[in-house]
Amino acid sequence: MDDTTEENDNKKARLLEIYKSQSQIINDISNRRLTANRYYILVMSGLILAFATLLQTNNEGKVKELLDEVTLEWLMVTVGLLGIALSWAWCRSIDAYLRLNSRRYEVLKDLESYLDYPFIANEWDMLGPRKDKTYRQLSNIELSVPYIFYILFTSIFSFGIWRLQNTHFRWFLAVPVLLILVYVLFLCITIGKTKGGV
Repeated sequence: MDDTTEENDNKKARLLEIYKSQSQIINDISNRRLTANRYYILVMSGLILAFATLLQTNNEGKVKELLDEVTLEWLMVTVGLLGIALSWAWCRSIDAYLRLNSRRYEVLKDLESYLDYPFIANEWDMLGPRKDKTYRQLSNIELSVPYIFYILFTSIFSFGIWRLQNTHFRWFLAVPVLLILVYVLFLCITIGKTKGGV
């Protein structure tokens, strides 16, 4: 009887150590997500700053001194496409971190069934029917930042396309690219509606 109790205590101690290490890993993942968000904000801000610097044009519409051969329209198209790609990558990054943390929390909830107090499971139960909405609110706020950048860079891109001189070329370029933009926006919205992020 004594050996069984000692074995159970040793098992609980090992499970508690696993629980602590997994909790730390979840915390590290959240910190990496914050670092990734800071990186994307820095890159997007740098791109906007570079674009604003290059916007100073002379009367012919050429970018001053730095890129004499590039017209303002092509600069807008290029910066817009780059910003759209970065916004999409940012949305995907946030979604990957949300899914990873969500799955790890599920594993911790399962592990808690072997421990004395199921902290995460009890917290989840106390939230009641609003639990998904409560946990998703912060994630949706986090996802709204890349959406704002996406809209900004889509506007820059669209305005650049609209200002292109050759009308036939404008429509030849605009239609497929705008379809791609709508598809990317659809993907970002779908990511925002996924369940279970923390």
